[in-house]
Amino acid sequence: MTAALAIAASSEVLRFIIEDAMVRAGQALNFAPPPTTIGPPPRPPQTNGGGQPLAETASVNLFLHRVTPNPAWRNLNAPERDRQGRRLNNAPLVLDLHYLLSAHGFDIDREIGFGTALHALHQAAIVPVELVRLALRSLANNANPLRKILAGEGLASQIERLTITPETLDVDAATKIWNAAQSPYRPSAGYLVTTVFLEDARPATQPLPISASAGLAIVPLSRIAIDSVTGLRNGLPAALAAGGQIQVLGQGFGGDGLVITLDAVPLGVDGAASGLDRLVLNLPPNLTPGPHYLELAHLAPAGVHATRISAAAVSITLLPRITSAAPLAVTPDAVNPAQVSGSLVVTLAPDVQRGDIVLLRLTDIQTGTGTDLKWLAPNAADHPAENFPEIRVKFVKVPKGIYILRVLVGGVASQPEPAPNGDLGPRIML
Repeated sequence: MTAALAIAASSEVLRFIIEDAMVRAGQALNFAPPPTTIGPPPRPPQTNGGGQPLAETASVNLFLHRVTPNPAWRNLNAPERDRQGRRLNNAPLVLDLHYLLSAHGFDIDREIGFGTALHALHQAAIVPVELVRLALRSLANNANPLRKILAGEGLASQIERLTITPETLDVDAATKIWNAAQSPYRPSAGYLVTTVFLEDARPATQPLPISASAGLAIVPLSRIAIDSVTGLRNGLPAALAAGGQIQVLGQGFGGDGLVITLDAVPLGVDGAASGLDRLVLNLPPNLTPGPHYLELAHLAPAGVHATRISAAAVSITLLPRITSAAPLAVTPDAVNPAQVSGSLVVTLAPDVQRGDIVLLRLTDIQTGTGTDLKWLAPNAADHPAENFPEIRVKFVKVPKGIYILRVLVGGVASQPEPAPNGDLGPRIML
């Protein structure tokens, strides 16, 4: 984060929160969302060419009218210098930002925009880190070159998260602000945004010279952090799947020397879809159900070896999936015709192994009662393969009905998935 951009980045995050809420409200209620502006409250046009008063254009405005030092951080790290005037630390300037939110327009459109903006800021009281990153990334293609610069601002990496709190403005304070802006009074509310760190990226002290003959080298320190991991299918969020892709969001993914492993085995990266804070990784097709250890590490050369300078790791769990299921040779019981016996042919992803403990769980959608069926691997002499994409499970005297199927492989259970009609499945009728 840079001192020059931190305040502007905070304002853009607030604008993004309000604009996103306006667009969603407009789509839901079928009205054109008013724009959100940053700056002093606009002055409405007085008259048209014929001397008639003009209707004020609908908008919501954010005005940063005051900046104060944060009392909690004010004296925590005061800037220090030695006798030669050299800096001894990089104490950040920590600020609280005071905003005036105002609504403009004609008739009821002003109140609609004002209420939508108030609710949006209330919902985002403690701004998630991902929302800050999303707001700033959205400026990458902005026509304004200054806003485009903010796309790379590290506001999400500061030590504290942004918080948005309503701030009471009495009549005297509000009147002074509106008089200073030389704009007619409009519905308005005060907001306090804490806390913004204006940090200096320069080194605090001059480093000692490094001698190459001593076997030393300067290695840039790059911090890696993992915020979330999700599965991808056709570019959309989905359950993790063997042979599919996962999306890793975080920071510090750029630069040379990044090594990505899953259970100590290198993973392939989709370079076209990856960036400084997003990685799209290709999972191996032979991945087995259960937990797996994903690690990202930055390595740097140290003589003839490589040393790890930063790393982050997370555990991900691959769930088995039922891709198809069908009953086979179902016959009613001779004594109780309400019960049936037969077999189920189930296709799984990924394949199960011969040594896996596999249970097929049938849950009656009417009663909620469950029945567990154990899979027994075929005799190795008749079926020498070690991988089984399809299993057959026998059932005996199971009540007739419609069942939701789940499979447990090594204690890891699949999850029901919605069908196009919204019903959870897969389902079979016995």
